[in-house]
Amino acid sequence: MPLDDDATAEERRLLERLDPSYWVQHADERGLSGTVPAPTELTPAGLVTTVRLDGRWKPSAFKAKHEEIRAMLGARTALRMEISSGSHGDRATITLRTRSAADGIDLTGWKPGDPWGVDTVTGEPVMVPLGRRMLIAGTSGSGKSWSTRALLAEASEEPNHRLVVIDPKRVEGINWEHRARVAIYAEDVLGVTDELVAEMYERLEEIPRGRDTIEISTRRPRITVFVDEGAEVISMARKKRAKGGDGDPGDPDWSRIMENLSTLARMARAAEIILIWATQKPTMDAKGGIDPQISAQITYRAALALSTSGESRVVFGEDATERGWHAHDLPMPGVAMLRSGPKAAPHPISTRAFSPADVIALPDRPVWQRSAKAPAPVPAPASEPLRLVKDAAPAAAVPQDLTDNQKAVLQAAIDGTSTNAAIAKATGINPGSVTRAVDALVKRGLLAKDGTTIRTEVAA
Repeated sequence: MPLDDDATAEERRLLERLDPSYWVQHADERGLSGTVPAPTELTPAGLVTTVRLDGRWKPSAFKAKHEEIRAMLGARTALRMEISSGSHGDRATITLRTRSAADGIDLTGWKPGDPWGVDTVTGEPVMVPLGRRMLIAGTSGSGKSWSTRALLAEASEEPNHRLVVIDPKRVEGINWEHRARVAIYAEDVLGVTDELVAEMYERLEEIPRGRDTIEISTRRPRITVFVDEGAEVISMARKKRAKGGDGDPGDPDWSRIMENLSTLARMARAAEIILIWATQKPTMDAKGGIDPQISAQITYRAALALSTSGESRVVFGEDATERGWHAHDLPMPGVAMLRSGPKAAPHPISTRAFSPADVIALPDRPVWQRSAKAPAPVPAPASEPLRLVKDAAPAAAVPQDLTDNQKAVLQAAIDGTSTNAAIAKATGINPGSVTRAVDALVKRGLLAKDGTTIRTEVAA
């Protein structure tokens, strides 16, 4: 075929080797005798050719010759090559991704309504609707954080939306503190998941007959719960209930973290509490970053570059290899695949790049706190509430190395609240978390017990 004037030097070399005269001359030495390519088309996404197969071949057998075909073409190792069945049983299709239909499209920054990315094959914008439970995987350096931030910005933008970020690694979570409820330490993660489960049950009671979901509003906003990194949260939930290794029964049951998150994955969609689970370790083994119970509830599945075909199957399903969901072949960074349903095509997507500075520059938005009137998932102690009695009003600031719950409880004590129940009402923190925060503050010497009373020890 005549060489296209728009072809790059690389494409010209590939076109020469896809020419039927060259192919037939060298096919036998590559074990490809009986196959002949038709004229090649140069598309916005690269080179596409149909290969005719004689009676010795089936499309599946031709696909299995992937390495031989790459050698025949002299294609570089990093060039994405896709081989699929053709329009008839005696044909196969070779696609060489020498180009991207997303080239020239600005995907930096974010404003409301911007797409998550652009399909590199069709050039169409790719939207991820809010309210979809989602799994996002990507190896270190794949651009997972940059590609995820636009979703979180969208989920925290409108008055009837709120964002919760669970990030034991801290690095991502702290960027969102001005527009999201952020939980970093185990106590905070347990507390916020307790609150979310209680919120879920209360909302489910409000769904009227004839509706599948609660109607979101400023009173009952959609809450997107973003978990990053999944492997660290799973590890956190396995933490032993022990003080100094003695297994004190008064310590929190950290396993409830995963119980809560599993409950949210199974039941909370109708309550408009939506889980997005992100991980660099998309396996379900002992050190993996995906919980099988949670994974089973998720239909929107995205992956940037992964390490192995096994990881692609964990993310996209056992038919991933057969159906072309080869995330382990994606380039880095910022190229993803999104399987949003049975008819989704395994096209690479150039995703939007959103930096930490971009996040910090976003305007403040309301941060979700559970209503003090809502029932607590952990009951308050049956014994008489401890009274909180403060000394002279302290001038010193609340120490900044405390957890969010501890800061709120200490400030409430400083402000004059006198019982655990009063602190829970003033802060919106559930009573169980209040009790744990009080105990921690006593250990720090910031609160002191005197019989049934507590007084602040913050310097005046």
